[in-house]
Amino acid sequence: NPALEEALVALLVVAAAAAWRFWPRFRRWRDQARHDQQLLQTILQHKPPAAQGELTITTGQTLIGQNGSYVLLRLLGKGGMGAVYEAAATGLVDRQVAVKVIQHGGWDDEDLQRRFLREFQACRNLNHPAIVKVLDWGVCAAETRSAPFMAMELLSGRTLHHVYHEAGGPVPPARVVRWLLETLQGLRIAHQAGIIHRDIKPDNLMLTESRHIKIMDFGIAHQHDQALTKSNVAMGTPLYMSPEHVNAQKVGPESDIYSLGMVGYELLCGRHPLEDNKNDWAWNILARILTEPVPHLHTLNPNIPDGLALVIMKMVEKDRKDRYQTAPDATAALIACGVPAET
Repeated sequence: NPALEEALVALLVVAAAAAWRFWPRFRRWRDQARHDQQLLQTILQHKPPAAQGELTITTGQTLIGQNGSYVLLRLLGKGGMGAVYEAAATGLVDRQVAVKVIQHGGWDDEDLQRRFLREFQACRNLNHPAIVKVLDWGVCAAETRSAPFMAMELLSGRTLHHVYHEAGGPVPPARVVRWLLETLQGLRIAHQAGIIHRDIKPDNLMLTESRHIKIMDFGIAHQHDQALTKSNVAMGTPLYMSPEHVNAQKVGPESDIYSLGMVGYELLCGRHPLEDNKNDWAWNILARILTEPVPHLHTLNPNIPDGLALVIMKMVEKDRKDRYQTAPDATAALIACGVPAET
């Protein structure tokens, strides 16, 4: 059948053209997957079989990374996955950096190992002024313990948590708009790479000395269609978790938009809408996220401009379908809300 033969030839031509077009992309994906697997195997090789407790890390200690060495100078802070130190770097980069060390009694848990690898993968591939830059990684080991670390750019400034509490009340709307817009710029880049932060909160947004926002701590970030927590356990900070995140459902860009909306709400009103008191139980907060409507901003601060209030309320809608679906959508709405960003 000549017509059938012509159709088959045309189909083969189209298939060959598609293969030729997508082969370089597939090859890059394959090479990246192999490299990532090598990173994970390297981490696992440094893990003692019966490690217990935390690895002892002291200032003055030198950690050896893939691209240089890092002398720990002072402790900057501790978080859920470990501790962050200021360090002096030598090697490919000669400067002061921040070194995040995983100090966790459960490092034998493969889920924790993969979360570390995911943070390194997420951050190293994101290049934007609003996202903290990851420089290097390595494994520090002792006789009974080992732990991975990553070296990042050292930021000078204060988190929005500290800025907000120092203000002692609502932050001017124009300033909040600028902070939200800068954060959305960084989230746009992350979401375009398929990466959801999942823990946007004032503590993870740094206001640098140059008065610009940096998104920090991708420790529980994950890519679409990749589950990195056992039994779909929800991970994040309760006050800023979206309803679908609390329910341990699949999260997308609209979940980060909800969290950022809650940050904006808190900054504008001087308090979080779902927090009764500072000693509130996490389970009570999670229950309110799922069951109680978010009160309109004007009930807490009637001086917020109407246009800005409408944007924030849409960002924190309980049903994800009712929120802005992408960071550019939220950005456009903020720009058009009638409150010019502070310059």
